[in-house]
Amino acid sequence: MRKNITQGVYCFRNKINNKRYVGSSKTIEGRKSANLCRLRKGNHYAKGLQEDFNKYGEENFIFEILEIVLDETILRKREEYWSAYYDCCNEEFGYNKHKKTNNYLYHTSIQTKRISEKTKGKIISVECRERLKKVRKHQVDCGQIPILQFTKEGEFIAEFSSIKEITKMYGIPSTNICRCLDGYYSHTGGYIWKRKIKNDRRNTRVNQLSLRESKSREENLKRLESLVDPRE
Repeated sequence: MRKNITQGVYCFRNKINNKRYVGSSKTIEGRKSANLCRLRKGNHYAKGLQEDFNKYGEENFIFEILEIVLDETILRKREEYWSAYYDCCNEEFGYNKHKKTNNYLYHTSIQTKRISEKTKGKIISVECRERLKKVRKHQVDCGQIPILQFTKEGEFIAEFSSIKEITKMYGIPSTNICRCLDGYYSHTGGYIWKRKIKNDRRNTRVNQLSLRESKSREENLKRLESLVDPRE
């Protein structure tokens, strides 16, 4: 007889220090068994959870179902909610790691609010303010121009109205895209990015960039300008 399948958010709670590891699954029963199997073998990916499991023993950990989620599309959001609710990404209260999206840390709204409260009122040095001002100015300048996306082999993929649009879709940091546009990076996020030139067309084919080999920004910019296919 087939067992009932439960979809939702669960957690492993340490009875000694009340720290939690929060997760979600379409089959909570199966995920519970998989986690326990890893913990007993000593190779669980949550190192803090594994260390305390070895230290306090399996008998001091409780498996709890936090929420039954019927809609699969909001399953991950509910996991993020409970993880933020118990502050599980904080080593003091939990065993979870920050979610990563294409090389930068993702924080929930609750975590962002806590970070804001901690940094509120702190004095920033004049040098630090000047550096931030330069970075922000550079990001604005880069973000207000059309950007073309290519594969590493030089095949055209799409055109974007701004860097903000690219960051929203792929989660690539805007600074990385700017560095790619200025020739300091050959590619970022698995793609080649370059500013739209008047002569560029959507069917343009270019060779793979090798901008890292250039010695100066001026040389890189000249190379970018010469990438248009002369046959068009």
